[in-house]
Amino acid sequence: MKKKELERLRKKLLKKKEEILSKLEEIGKETSEEGESLIEYYDKATYQFSKEYKIALGQKDAEILRQIERALQKMREGTYGICEDCGKPIPPKRLTAVPWAIYCIECAEKHEMEKESEAEEDENYY
Repeated sequence: MKKKELERLRKKLLKKKEEILSKLEEIGKETSEEGESLIEYYDKATYQFSKEYKIALGQKDAEILRQIERALQKMREGTYGICEDCGKPIPPKRLTAVPWAIYCIECAEKHEMEKESEAEEDENYY
């Protein structure tokens, strides 16, 4: 990967990281303050759903943040853009769309199917 393209993607990762950190900070403030202000206007069920929804969004953002940190580390190590599963280069279009990607499309799909299968097994267990 060319140095100029790598630097462009690094800046994109850092920008996304700042956006997520700001969003997570806001979610943290809202979920800690909402209990006092919104509970007067909504019933407890609505309030609880809102709080859980924001926490879930925060968890998803936290996972992306971890992936961004991993991608930045891989840039420092010189292994950025290489699939962690099969070792093949991740296509530049994929990295442009999802600069924190650690898998090529085929391996990402495989991992997603495995997650879905595990989730179904968990649902069937209960």
